[in-house]
Amino acid sequence: MPSAKDAMNGPGFEENLAITDVILGENRLAISTLSQLLQMLYTAFYYY
Repeated sequence: MPSAKDAMNGPGFEENLAITDVILGENRLAISTLSQLLQMLYTAFYYY
């Protein structure tokens, strides 16, 4: 669920989506997703 609909868990899901995009070779999508995440406050799912 995107951050716009779920402010608590949405960023974590979007972070997972970016990681999946990198694994699948969709680097532009991952960069786009990560740039949006860098503009908001949230606790990183994997790196806290």
